[in-house]
Amino acid sequence: MKCNLLSRFASLFRKCSILVSIPLLVATAFANQPQLPNFDKRAPKAAQTNVAKKAAMDGIRAKVKDAKLRENEVVGGLSFVGSTHEFLTDKNGRGKLVRDAVADSIPDNDAHKPAKAFVKEHRLLFGFGPEALDAAKVKKDYVTKAGNFRTVIWQQDIDDIPVFEGVFKAHWTDDGKLINVSSRFVPDVAKAANKIANRKAIQATPTIGAKQAIVLAAKNIGDIIGADQLTELAQPIGNHKQQKFRGGQVLNNVQTHLTWLPMDDSTVQLCWEVMLVSRARGEGFNVLVDAQTGEVLVRHGLTEYISSAQYNVFTGDSPSPFSPGWSAPSTNQPPIVSRSLVSVSALSTIGSPNGWINDGDNTTSGNNVNAHLD
Repeated sequence: MKCNLLSRFASLFRKCSILVSIPLLVATAFANQPQLPNFDKRAPKAAQTNVAKKAAMDGIRAKVKDAKLRENEVVGGLSFVGSTHEFLTDKNGRGKLVRDAVADSIPDNDAHKPAKAFVKEHRLLFGFGPEALDAAKVKKDYVTKAGNFRTVIWQQDIDDIPVFEGVFKAHWTDDGKLINVSSRFVPDVAKAANKIANRKAIQATPTIGAKQAIVLAAKNIGDIIGADQLTELAQPIGNHKQQKFRGGQVLNNVQTHLTWLPMDDSTVQLCWEVMLVSRARGEGFNVLVDAQTGEVLVRHGLTEYISSAQYNVFTGDSPSPFSPGWSAPSTNQPPIVSRSLVSVSALSTIGSPNGWINDGDNTTSGNNVNAHLD
């Protein structure tokens, strides 16, 4: 058994939430306290029966073995396309799921041709084409040390203020075979921006300031702190007003910046994104506070608790253990033994914060390896 190039990417996009780079805290000292659940007050986009889209998705599944397709519940469109068995395209981003005529419409000297040709071919499913990538900022563009594949990450923004989780990722080989793509792009971000009344004014002077947003975010996780207890560690930077604060005796240092939160496929709301760690709880949170009303719209926990996993398994070499066996050929077989309940803890809290397998999963496809016969 071996892991091929495609299987190395099986775990990269299992959840689109990993698109943004947020530090993960692993807590053990406070494990006895109730954990605060994540929440998101945005209404999931209602599933729509669209014959054309269904046919297009079925077409991808028919052409690529074990193709995985996921849709974004908030902004609609595909959030992930990939397979652990096959590439999405042939060389130079053409063939298989991209017609040659579409691939040829993207210049060969465009460094991002495989991704742009793919979204152009499947505009119906994503809700946008290569123009969305051209308008976004390239946050990362790198080739592996071995030179066998490339990763590119684009970030959407409005007036240099990032769209929350508004990221598009793509991987392809050195000869242009597309491996997989994931997206959280707002389909038409310019249209969404133009719907915002007095956009320049509200982002220049939000009704809720950064300190007030921290106070509201802290209250949401059960901490009480006054704005006068917060100390600025630096002046705000850029249109997104990125800033750090000292949280006194209640919070560790706090980071804030403005972000546009997609409410649906054509509406965004200006929010403060507050990243804070409670001293009392020993936990970190990413909290989005409406910059106009002060309402907390999203809360994501940044702390994972280490917990042992229990398995009901045969602890011997087989259900009928007998090692090293008879010294001469025999038809006798030892009796069947019962399974035993064993407990296994995480071997590496950094590489595998949830242990060998996530709760509720029944396969080992994850952040360790997806091994299969090649």
